Amino acid sequence: DEAFTFAPHTTELREKLQKRGGVVVALTGTTWGCDRRTLRAVHLAYVQSKADYGLAAYAPYCLDSALSGLATEQYRAALRISGCPYSTRTEVAMLEADLRPLDQRIDYSAAVMYERVLRLPEDNPAHRAAKQPVKEPDASVNFKHAQRTAGERNWRRRARQVMQGAGLG
Repeated sequence: DEAFTFAPHTTELREKLQKRGGVVVALTGTTWGCDRRTLRAVHLAYVQSKADYGLAAYAPYCLDSALSGLATEQYRAALRISGCPYSTRTEVAMLEADLRPLDQRIDYSAAVMYERVLRLPEDNPAHRAAKQPVKEPDASVNFKHAQRTAGERNWRRRARQVMQGAGLG
């Protein structure tokens, strides 16, 4: 992906999540299926873990349109787990299934990655990168990737905001 939108990655990931979501579908049933707790556990271990792997590394740089497919798959999983009808609002289905929204998971994974990197030795390149100040976007730059890297779609900025919001930074 030359523009660093991660759209091909998220499209491929969505297809994999759909296949894995079929396992949860196979375990559901109105008279014989697993209970919500079991369905949620299977989803978290088998489906969501696939989505969350590397989330902090690529998600802050993704365009919202690239992430919307992943959020849709999460909504479908919430419907399967909770048994809510398809007309259920996203927030309600997520609460009923006890799943965290994608944006919260991105924030959480960025904050965890940031904290882990800060525990590395100070001479480690990752530690040095995390300590660097986050550049403000340059209005004179037209390249979308440069804007996202320097701007608000930066994992360090996102992690620092989460840490400050939690009173940790």
